[in-house]
Amino acid sequence: MMGAPGLKIGLFGGTFNPVHRGHMEVAETALAEAGLDRVLFIPSADPPHKSGDIAGFAHRVRMLEIACSSRNEFSCCTIEERLAKPSYTIDTLKEMIGDDRLGHSYYFVIGADAFLEIQSWKSYREILSYVHILLSKRVGVSELMLKKLLTSLGYTRHREVWQGARFKTVRILKKIPKGFSSSEIRAASKSLTITSELDPEVMAYIRKKGLYIPQREKNG
Repeated sequence: MMGAPGLKIGLFGGTFNPVHRGHMEVAETALAEAGLDRVLFIPSADPPHKSGDIAGFAHRVRMLEIACSSRNEFSCCTIEERLAKPSYTIDTLKEMIGDDRLGHSYYFVIGADAFLEIQSWKSYREILSYVHILLSKRVGVSELMLKKLLTSLGYTRHREVWQGARFKTVRILKKIPKGFSSSEIRAASKSLTITSELDPEVMAYIRKKGLYIPQREKNG
């Protein structure tokens, strides 16, 4: 499908530790509201803003593959496995988009809370010039704050999208996904508690591989 010309492709980066129904809901919303042809989930190989209990890259990739298996429009991209560490978004985008000759349009899917910190990201202005932005609302994140940030960056609103003289467009998605906590999901996985926030097959994989259980407990 990537070989077809002129597709609208969503790029959904994150740690996905583990991938849960909240992530899938965001992707579904981006697909529907922005008219995307497909969404690529891009797990971070070595996320610079994350630390702590992070499952290995191969495990997070496999969980994404399981979660995406029921939708032809969804797939997992492992590009960050071969890029320099730590994984910076701008480097990933340049590697993915720099040699695109098929005229695809790229839409970077990001949570509104993370976007409020965009100015702390490496080469954030380049990011905004490389890809359209799809903002997923978060409970507790003021849309007024988002609008103030966009205005300060030189965007102006035109109906459903925000446009900047030097940047690609920004769209704030209407649907607010349910609040899912990855740390709480990992805790449930550790205690082998069934949770509706995980795909049953992803949960089965976590159990099989003993993920998110401290080494001392595994050896206990």
